[in-house]
Amino acid sequence: MKLRTLATAAAAVATIAVLAAAVPLAVPAQTVGPQPQAGQSAAVDDTELKSFAVAAKRVKRVADSYLPRLAESQTIQETDALEDAAYLEVKEVVENEGFSVSRFNQILAMAGTSPDIAERIRSHLQQTQVQ
Repeated sequence: MKLRTLATAAAAVATIAVLAAAVPLAVPAQTVGPQPQAGQSAAVDDTELKSFAVAAKRVKRVADSYLPRLAESQTIQETDALEDAAYLEVKEVVENEGFSVSRFNQILAMAGTSPDIAERIRSHLQQTQVQ
């Protein structure tokens, strides 16, 4: 479970970078959870996407903080401790924006498969200031 959340954080970092650069989005489905079903893009309103953008920026901060330390960890115990801490922070960030980890992953997957949703998220990312 922890690794999946870290993969989500890494995917969110990649998604934000791609969306910010206005390059076509390609997020590997296996790193972000379940694929969206047909018609799901209509089920995502702009309020939810704005909250997603805030959560994604905050998840990126967490990932930016932990990924370099994880890459440099030298023991299994150190890696496990960092993964535990990162998992808890990512989960807290996502839940503080009103999402379950599952729903966050679902929207992230939709952004990877729907140009419309990707563009709407891109717009919110550009307009959103996160402290």
